[in-house]
Amino acid sequence: MTLGTILADVYRRCGFATSPATDVATRITAFVNETQQEIFSEPGMDRLLNDQIIVPSVVAQAEYG
Repeated sequence: MTLGTILADVYRRCGFATSPATDVATRITAFVNETQQEIFSEPGMDRLLNDQIIVPSVVAQAEYG
């Protein structure tokens, strides 16, 4: 996901137009960036930032290990 797709999803979930006011967009962008930094500061999560991780999927499988 790119920042643009994350922001578009947050706007949609919060009921904003596709391009809300500048102050709203700035606050949401700051929140997304802060949350990303919190996630990457957890032990072992830095791999998500620098590595390419392949998540295998199986059609019609209800649970994954």
